[in-house]
Formats: sequence, C-alpha cells, structure tokens
Amino acid sequence: TLNIDPDKIEEKITKNTKAILPVHIFGNACDMDKINEIAKKYELYVIEDACQAIGGLYKGKKLGSLSDAGCFSFFPTKNLGGMGDGGLIATNNENVARVVSALKNHGSGIEGRAALELLNPDFKDNNEIREGFEKYYNYLIGYNSRLDEMQAAVLDVKLQYIDEWNQKRRSIAAKYDEALEGEYKVQKPLADAEPVYHMYSLQNKNREEIIHKLSAAGIPTGVYYPVPMHLQKVFLDLGYKKGDLPVVEKICDEVFAIPAFPELTEEEQATIISLL
Repeated sequence: TLNIDPDKIEEKITKNTKAILPVHIFGNACDMDKINEIAKKYELYVIEDACQAIGGLYKGKKLGSLSDAGCFSFFPTKNLGGMGDGGLIATNNENVARVVSALKNHGSGIEGRAALELLNPDFKDNNEIREGFEKYYNYLIGYNSRLDEMQAAVLDVKLQYIDEWNQKRRSIAAKYDEALEGEYKVQKPLADAEPVYHMYSLQNKNREEIIHKLSAAGIPTGVYYPVPMHLQKVFLDLGYKKGDLPVVEKICDEVFAIPAFPELTEEEQATIISLL
C-alpha cells in the first residue's frame, strides 16, 4: 500500500506521543480501523493527511472523515485543485473546529478569544473587545490561512465533477495494473478501500533508465518523493541516518509516477504501456 504499517505503530509510542498521523499516500487509504483502535488504547489523537485523497473511500466512508481531524489540499495539482494555494480541515469535534477556525485568521477576534478560553481555562478577558475592532485583538499566534473567495468559487464548480474525475483515474489505474503487474511493483489498495490515484506510482530498481526512456519519447514522469522525511536536512537534530528506515529509503530509490490524469486518452495510455 506504501502506507503506514499499523503493526509497527505500538512499538513506536512513547510518553511523548500525542497523535498518529496516517498519510493516505497517492490517494490510497490507510488501515483506519487498526489505527483508530491503537489511538483509543493509548488515548491519542488521529489526524488524517488526506491531501491527496479527496473522494477516496475506506469501508464506504470518505477519507478524511475517519479521525479527529482530516486535512485536505487544494493545490492546483491535486485531484480537486484551485487556481492557487488552499486547503481545508474537517472535524466533528467542536473544540478542534473552534481552535482551528481561530488559528486560520491570526488567532484574533471573538473566535480567537473563544479558542484561548478553551486552551487556557484560567484566562479571563471580561469581554474587553471594543465593538467594531474585534479583528485587532489577538489571542493566539495564528496564521493567515483564509481561503480566498475566488479559490472557493473555482472549487465549488470543480467539486461537482470530482467523483467523475476520480472514477476515470480508477479506470486508467486498472488498465495499468493489468498490463504492468509483474514487471513493476504496483501500489495495492486494501480490499475494502477505494483509492483516487492522485498519483499512479510504480517501483523498479532501474528507475532512472526507465524515466530516461519515457522522457525521450515525450512522456513526463515524477518522483514522489526522492528524499524521505527522516533524511531531510531540516530534521538533522532528530539524529536519523541513512539505513534507519530501510523500507522508506528503498521506496524512495525506486518509486516513480506515470501519467494518470482523467483526460489521458486510450491511445496515449497504450503508448505509455508499450514503452514500459
């Protein structure tokens, strides 16, 4: 599946662990039942990274709705993309919703005050906000993460087509699976999951040679992702070294994505398959 192995989660939990963050990589569902069961046992939050998985299913339920909070991206390259940056957090927890709503808007105003009251029960403000100037009162260190109305308008229209587009991706993926399995390692969904194939990714130890051949024929590819998180320089202070997470490192050395967008024609796909 290329996803987190739920059988290896418990051994990693320490007294400092606050949450489990499953990533539905390339739009393929993690084993959410097992993950939620472990989280409940250890009283942890679960935060789904569903940024590549909008419209995907796990046991008939939408990805991003199976946890304390689900995170989505509307970056233009995503299955549901805007004309610029954007995102969304979904939750059924009113307190989480209140805090996140405040954080997206500088942690200010009535929402910011309500969020701070949740996070700090000792906080008392005596309703000192001057009417008409609410946005100038800051209570949390927040962000400027409001979705522009233009982006919302674009997404509102495209949302009506997302199921159709995702189904086209599934059809394309099914043809790739049938033609390429055996020659390449192919990402597998769980039996009770329905992926959305944000990327159709293959694995092969001769990746660079294959990419070069496809490129020479005018076929684009992508490597998602060339450097695993634990080897990123920004995390040097965590002390990880090459070899610490061998499965992830092997995948990063072998994985590459081929075209699987909804508008891909049968002729184009046949050409790609023939070259591969």
